[in-house]
Amino acid sequence: MIEIYTNYLKQCLNNAGAKIFYTSLKELETSNTSSFTGIFVVSEDLEKAYGKKVIYKNNEKFRRKEKFKRKINFQVLIGDINVLKVENIFTKFMSEIDDKLILENGDVAFIEFSKAEYIDKKDTILKSEITLQIDITFTELIYKDYLFKDINWGGDGEYVKEKC
Repeated sequence: MIEIYTNYLKQCLNNAGAKIFYTSLKELETSNTSSFTGIFVVSEDLEKAYGKKVIYKNNEKFRRKEKFKRKINFQVLIGDINVLKVENIFTKFMSEIDDKLILENGDVAFIEFSKAEYIDKKDTILKSEITLQIDITFTELIYKDYLFKDINWGGDGEYVKEKC
């Protein structure tokens, strides 16, 4: 999932006008570029989940039991010499990104933003004049599906209600 989320963030940033991408902090620190975009996985949190619901797949009835809520935290850095360029990329990025991502198997990952802060050149070892740091969290559910089995009560399989 991390690769899917990273590619989604790259696509949104690319549509916003960002060109150079780094996924390793060491590569970013050793590069001499002043215009960059970094996408880093910060942490992953797991919480126990207890939800249940009934779903239908391929005309079969399943009971879906939620096992865990998985939160993957990313940090996106946008840096440049020009402050206006950083702000423009950030604004376009925020308009490009959705609040949820529908995955290939039909599941949904919710996208949350916790904060965005500007880092001045004096406060970092990076070469840009200004760097914007954005914290993004993708939340998804890990679950297990159980197939409902038909119960054979005998007879012809019809259920009849008694009339009162």
